[in-house]
Amino acid sequence: MAIYSFNGFVPVIKESSFVHPRASVTGNVLIGEDVYIGPGAAIRGDWGQIIIEDGCNVQENCTIHMFPGTTVLLKKGAHIGHGAIIHGGTIGENCLIGMNAVIMDDVVMEDECIIGALSFVPAKMHLPKRSLAVGNPAKIVKQVSDEMIAWKTKGTALYQALPGECHATLQEVEPLREVESNRPAQESMYATWGKIKKMSRKEHWETVYETKTPEQVSWTEEIPRTSLEFIHSFGTDKSVSIIDIGGGDSHLVDHLLDEGYTNISVLDISAKALDRARKRLGDRAKNVIWIESDITDFQPELSYSIWHDRAVFHFLTDETEIAGYIRLVEKAVDKNMVIGTFSENGPLRCSALDISQYSTEELSDRFSENFEVLECMNIDHTTPFDTVQNFSFCGFKRR
Repeated sequence: MAIYSFNGFVPVIKESSFVHPRASVTGNVLIGEDVYIGPGAAIRGDWGQIIIEDGCNVQENCTIHMFPGTTVLLKKGAHIGHGAIIHGGTIGENCLIGMNAVIMDDVVMEDECIIGALSFVPAKMHLPKRSLAVGNPAKIVKQVSDEMIAWKTKGTALYQALPGECHATLQEVEPLREVESNRPAQESMYATWGKIKKMSRKEHWETVYETKTPEQVSWTEEIPRTSLEFIHSFGTDKSVSIIDIGGGDSHLVDHLLDEGYTNISVLDISAKALDRARKRLGDRAKNVIWIESDITDFQPELSYSIWHDRAVFHFLTDETEIAGYIRLVEKAVDKNMVIGTFSENGPLRCSALDISQYSTEELSDRFSENFEVLECMNIDHTTPFDTVQNFSFCGFKRR
């Protein structure tokens, strides 16, 4: 191991921790129990003290340093992703620093925060407990949910077990030239956050449609007037292909069938929602294509002349998923699209989930590269329990 004293300070490393032989630890560094330090990490306690408490991990090619005379503190369970730089400051308990993020001097990060990969957290920034921050410079975009912190904690637990495994099994060897016939299969120990989110999202909506009636959910509309008006504005051809995104228990499909539309698809993540709509329609359900899918997994087999979404887009709060949705409609929509979301004056949450609010300007801008906006408006939706929710609606045509 590359462990160095500096100006009389010798690093202190608990026996249960593991410092990779190709990592470097210098000077006034205190490392607690069950800590993993990966190859290429540089932990320089030459100008100040570095405290890495129990159960932390500092992954490959990370750097921890400081301005002279200051202390860097990683509290219990802090998780420092590959290539990140910590230059001063305090990282709270059970925080996650994404890959190649940079944390500058005098940052104070309270417990259970998450910093996105490649983010730049500027000097002296204070992040309250369970902040999720991304960008350059980093901005707090939402609160870390119970599900996210449970996922993070499970991942960190793997790293807390890794020092023992490394002490027991890691050894330098000569490579094999062929794959041995009895080579063991790699154990699958962990699901990505994307997979966890999708599983949790589906479970959530299945529970909603299993336990609540239409009168108990805010989105119920007996007559979806705004949606129908936009669809009518796109033309009179009743054979055009229409898809209703998140339309599981919506009455839009009923009205489209009543008006003679013949090529209708309905997509929803919830099988129970789709079953409810099919039962309501009876024999007419066979005239509809029913698609059970998370929108982030949807791979259309055909293009649609009209894409309608009053239910799904505003539930996407992750920029990666939003960008994926925009790419999806670019491929799947050949004529027109209508999107309805909660406006900047609408609710911040729906069905106990965070949402993204959009003004009409923000909504049109999201799709402006491939779609020309035809009309935007704000409308008030009155829920079955007599509360009012403000929506932004925009109609588009393909450029």
